Amino acid sequence: MQTITAYKMNPASAKLIGVSDFITEKGAYTGVFTRAEIVRSPKGTQGVEFDFRSSEGQHARYLTVWTVNSDGKELHGRKILDAIMTCIGVRSIEASTIKFPKWDAQAGAEVQTHGEGFASLMNVPVGVVLVREQYLALDQTPKWKNVIVCPFEAATGRLAGERLENRSAENLKKMVALLKDRTLSADSGRSTNKGSRRPADTHDDNGHRYSVPDEVDF
Repeated sequence: MQTITAYKMNPASAKLIGVSDFITEKGAYTGVFTRAEIVRSPKGTQGVEFDFRSSEGQHARYLTVWTVNSDGKELHGRKILDAIMTCIGVRSIEASTIKFPKWDAQAGAEVQTHGEGFASLMNVPVGVVLVREQYLALDQTPKWKNVIVCPFEAATGRLAGERLENRSAENLKKMVALLKDRTLSADSGRSTNKGSRRPADTHDDNGHRYSVPDEVDF
């Protein structure tokens, strides 16, 4: 290999120095889902778990959207999944074996693995509005994770309803302006937003495992 004797400054690359590899601020992000894997809780609740990579290269992992409980009742996450499909532009999804990079906490790196999921939701442009939610780790230490509030069309900023009705983007900026991170309530040690509780052992961006008590399981 010849010695490199000249470099041209890349502003996009320069901005990444000093910036976390993980999304640590609430807001609207565009990028792709690198994983859309089917998950099931110990009590039978089903859903889809996403890993997201932003256009700037930052990650938000283990974004779990619970869609149906063990009795077949649709949960709020089903609406989020429908909105994701709308914003990506697919009318239906079928499960198949997917290959994806997944964070391995023991290895401290991403490893290629296989699972059952939805390939049509992966590696296509999408926007997501994320908030940070506080939770108690298994050692009772407060930590933070990302939660999907709402998807949007990456190219236009339109929410699902605006896309379906062929309206211009009007609500995304309003939504982002009102975002608040979800902190633990002082009395219960639980997130102040009930709608985001998760019915299974799961993980945060760094692969830290935590569990949700049975009494808030679906």
